[in-house]
Amino acid sequence: MTETTNQTKPAGATSELSAVLADMLEQQERKEFEQWYVENAFDYVRDPIGSKLCADQWAAWKARSAMQTRCRGVARHGCDYMAPCGTVCDKCGNQH
Repeated sequence: MTETTNQTKPAGATSELSAVLADMLEQQERKEFEQWYVENAFDYVRDPIGSKLCADQWAAWKARSAMQTRCRGVARHGCDYMAPCGTVCDKCGNQH
């Protein structure tokens, strides 16, 4: 007698993974912003007004990030369908 195991993900696993990935991306983006801020925000000769307004510059950084072109798709091994990143593929049913 052969026993098969169900290898499906528990309910909510995809949303938990998405939340973890979103948090990692947020941390990486903040790290990149802080590096930029240290290197550029204190140039009083070039930008005397607003050089120290970190909260405003972070808001501008986030707005710039939101306007960037989103990923248009990644093909999964064995699928070759270009589903947008973070979505469930209509062809294979997996998250790309």
